[in-house]
Amino acid sequence: PAHRGTQIRLVDPSLRAISLLECTSPKFLLSCTRCKSNMDSPTLLPNVVNTRACPTCSTALSITFRPSLVHMSSQTAGYLDLDGYNVLDMLPSAWQVTCEACQKVTSGVGVLKSLPRGEVEFRVGCTSCHSKMGIRIGDVKFRRNVDEGIVLGEPLPDNGACKHYRKSYRWFRFPCCGRAHACDICHEENKGDGHEMAWANRMICGFCSREQVYSQQAQCLCGKELTRKSGGGGGFWEGGAGTRNKTLMSRKDPRKMKGLNKTVSMKSSRVGKKTE
Repeated sequence: PAHRGTQIRLVDPSLRAISLLECTSPKFLLSCTRCKSNMDSPTLLPNVVNTRACPTCSTALSITFRPSLVHMSSQTAGYLDLDGYNVLDMLPSAWQVTCEACQKVTSGVGVLKSLPRGEVEFRVGCTSCHSKMGIRIGDVKFRRNVDEGIVLGEPLPDNGACKHYRKSYRWFRFPCCGRAHACDICHEENKGDGHEMAWANRMICGFCSREQVYSQQAQCLCGKELTRKSGGGGGFWEGGAGTRNKTLMSRKDPRKMKGLNKTVSMKSSRVGKKTE
């Protein structure tokens, strides 16, 4: 499947006498991005869009599961296309395994239902050649925003800048939809359901893609400044934190012309300097 959406990754899977592992009917614990209420996922079929309304706030919700084969070279069980949802955990699900000896498929294996994650091996017998197979899964992790191109350690497109703010090198995570956008204008232009925007509370470095708590003036752990530096970096006073050079100051700043027409006393030139 295409590498977009939310990736479902199995941590340290161990497949004994199994060539392929596939999830046929997954179950997830989800939450609404608007009201934060938790709910179980509906019955999901591969590559079928499932829509419903949130039982609490009636927000339109949509989820699509796109399965992927797990084997020795891949730990990805599939991808989720979420609209209005946040995924919290993977619940007991139905899986099918392919025997390494006879290449026959054994379906209906409740791997996560019977297997405590990371503790013991779940054993199953092949229905064709009766070979003993074993499965062990360390944990299940979700990597969000694969479609947004956010890869830790790699820069964002244009280092996070957009056409609206060319000197801002970060993206913002908006809690209203869970998506990342370069600015609030980009959010409004790209939202598809017309939901009301909530101000971002997290940001992503445009140079290394590290996500962190939002800060107006921030320096990422990679050493890069996510906004222009204060103290002369712009053309405005900004309460003393911006430029103080009136030559470089913008004409739109009222402090640029402040004091130019101020009356200067000429008394000293008329009566002489003040005696000490």
